[in-house]
Amino acid sequence: MLSCDDIAYTAGIIDGEGYIGIIKRDKALSGGRITYDLRINVTMCNPLIPSWLYANFGGRYYDFQPPSLNRKHLYEWRLEASNAGEFLKLILPYLKMKRGEAEIAIEFQDTRRVKYCRRKGKPNILVEAETILHKKLGELHERQYSDYKLGA
Repeated sequence: MLSCDDIAYTAGIIDGEGYIGIIKRDKALSGGRITYDLRINVTMCNPLIPSWLYANFGGRYYDFQPPSLNRKHLYEWRLEASNAGEFLKLILPYLKMKRGEAEIAIEFQDTRRVKYCRRKGKPNILVEAETILHKKLGELHERQYSDYKLGA
């Protein structure tokens, strides 16, 4: 069982080194339709934090050498879909920098809980909601990056 300090520490890791995103899947890879998935990841040169996150929150753990010869070996922890949504709900009270991203991601994942008949396909309103939230999170990423570059 994780303590409140552990959860706050985890939020700090996500704020500083984490990525919260809604990944758009190409039509060719998903049966002719565009799909979206929630993803959280932390990638570092040191394996300690990604392996600690994996041990405490599950998900996936990767270690890899980037293709460029002058790059260091990297370690990545990744959490996707409903697990990522529940994780964000847990750390949300402690997030500072990425609180807005987490709120959009939680809203996105909550829309995916709506039940529908798979034979008939996902209702257009759900597809539109996912598309809007994907775009909204992307715009927030761009705005935060431009604010950072300008020193705002």
